[in-house]
Amino acid sequence: MSYMRLFPLLFAIAILAAIIGMSANASETVVRCGQVSDVTPASFVVSTPDNDPLRVVVPDGKRLSETSGYMCVSVLPGKPAAQLVTILAPGMPGYVAQP
Repeated sequence: MSYMRLFPLLFAIAILAAIIGMSANASETVVRCGQVSDVTPASFVVSTPDNDPLRVVVPDGKRLSETSGYMCVSVLPGKPAAQLVTILAPGMPGYVAQP
């Protein structure tokens, strides 16, 4: 097999690996802790001094009971907003106490 034929095949494999990698990363949750603002029934914003404000969408069927002040949330990253997975309570893995 010549290099001229091998290069397109390797290029296609690299693109496929990148697409699969991006899909896997998009399903991993992340935790964000900070001050909550702009609360609506469908979304809220979590702000921290170190990061840009994060808009979090509340999926259908989930209800928020206490959404003010400081909280830690587990989310699925996404654009234009992350999707809420769960609100973390003190002592849960990933929870960071308010500084």
